[in-house]
Amino acid sequence: MSTAYFCFLRIGEIAVKTESEIYRVIQREDIKFESVNGHVSNMTITMKFYKHSNLQSKTLSIARRPENYLCPVKAIEEYLRLQNCPHGPLFRFKCGKPVSGFYFNSSLKSLLNFVGLDTNFYKGHSFRIGAATSAAARGVPLALIQSMGRWKSNAFQHYIRLDNFHT
Repeated sequence: MSTAYFCFLRIGEIAVKTESEIYRVIQREDIKFESVNGHVSNMTITMKFYKHSNLQSKTLSIARRPENYLCPVKAIEEYLRLQNCPHGPLFRFKCGKPVSGFYFNSSLKSLLNFVGLDTNFYKGHSFRIGAATSAAARGVPLALIQSMGRWKSNAFQHYIRLDNFHT
C-alpha cells in the first residue's frame, strides 16, 4: 500500500479484475533497483499499461529513504525477498495467482477497521488522492503532480483536497 501511495498508483495497475488482465498490471520484471556502494539507493518501476498510456511506457523513480518506515523501496525489497519469483505479476499470492482488486479493497477495509478508521472515507483511490494532496501541500508544481500521477487531463485537480489535509 505504501507503493500505491508513493507512486500514485491506480488499483488496476497493481490488481486484476479478471485473470485475463494479468499482463496489464505491474510485472516483477518492471521493477529495477539501483545501488551505490553496494546499497540500494533507488527503485524504478516501468509502467507499461496505465489508463492513458497509448502503449507508451513511463518509468517512475523512487529514492530509498531508510529513515521513513513507509519507504516503498524498502517494502518492495522485503516483499521480493519473500516472493523470490523473477517473473509474472508483481503482487500475487504464494500460489502465483495475481492479487485481485476485490482482495486489495477487502484487505484495505480490514486494515482500516483494525486501526479504527471509518471505512466510508477511504477506498482504493484514496492512495492517489492522498499522494496528490500531500504533494500539493508540499508545494510540488501542479504540472509535476499531473505527470507523477499519469493524468492526461486536469482531472487530477479534483484529487487535491487541501481542505481535508492535516499535517
